[in-house]
Amino acid sequence: MLESLPCPYCQSVASQPILAASDRLKRVPGTFTVVKCHDCQFVYLNPRVSPRQLLDRAPEGFGPSLNRPAQRSAFHGGRLLSSATRWGLARHLGYHHLSQEAPDPLVRVLGRLRARRLAVKFPPFLGQGRLLDVECWTGAFLERMAEVGWSVTGIELLPGAAMLAREATQDLFPGDMMDAPFPEGSFDLVTAFHILEHVSDPLKALQRILRWLAPGGLALVEVPNFNGLGRRLFGKNWYGLDLPFHISHFTPRPLMLLIERAGGRVIQLRHLSDSHYVAKSLECQVADVGRRRIAAKALGPLLHLPVAKRLLALGLGLACRVGFGEAIRATIVSPRARQHGV
Repeated sequence: MLESLPCPYCQSVASQPILAASDRLKRVPGTFTVVKCHDCQFVYLNPRVSPRQLLDRAPEGFGPSLNRPAQRSAFHGGRLLSSATRWGLARHLGYHHLSQEAPDPLVRVLGRLRARRLAVKFPPFLGQGRLLDVECWTGAFLERMAEVGWSVTGIELLPGAAMLAREATQDLFPGDMMDAPFPEGSFDLVTAFHILEHVSDPLKALQRILRWLAPGGLALVEVPNFNGLGRRLFGKNWYGLDLPFHISHFTPRPLMLLIERAGGRVIQLRHLSDSHYVAKSLECQVADVGRRRIAAKALGPLLHLPVAKRLLALGLGLACRVGFGEAIRATIVSPRARQHGV
């Protein structure tokens, strides 16, 4: 069953189709159309599968059984690298509780060299260190953040994933984020990685996220970039398209406008890429063009060879520098929260 909906941003019903594709990942039957709003140019799925049907389908689509593989420590790599990570986090990202007295010169050098990489993997430490991860899946991110000193809380809609996430934290709400009972101003950091593209009303979701922020808090919101290199190269076979589960499709400017409309302000917009996106997109492309499933399955392992991964990393890094990353991550402050003293 498909249902038509207005533009999630401006509520206009006038739109034009820009691509149609089937579900390449979870095999939901049918062909789904992505449209662009005639009035505000927002890109979204229309018509869509009802959220209830998608939720019923999701456990099958994500696999018959979930598991939490052993997570690598945030301080992996031996004593020297571990010390450099601790010093880099303390010096550059506010994790002063991890600081060491008079580290060796080599530790300081390695810490400076790793500063950019650490800033991608770890948010800055803020306030009392209270973190909420919206749709935390099986809790891997929460586990890593707890290791570096955060007090972690999660929200997870899927029951199986929520059960596993409790291994990372008992402070977990199993259900829809819009029903979560957390008081306003409860968290110094709220993260929502690849969530907004799934929700029926991204504006209301952003408003809820911003209300949870304490004064001086930050929100990190990450979504696939519809304007990125991957979508331009692979079109309907782009891994980030994920129809019909992705309802909204973001580019940098509409994302920033939506955040501003919700009451937030973007202080940094970062482009990110992952070789996993490219590998999956290429598999879909080969299977679609050649109809050769064997070739598609063989392509994935080849792309994970060290040489291939290095070449991909170089290419994806360049794409991010020129504004065509596979994903975009917004760092957001909430002027409204400070104004009302939340």
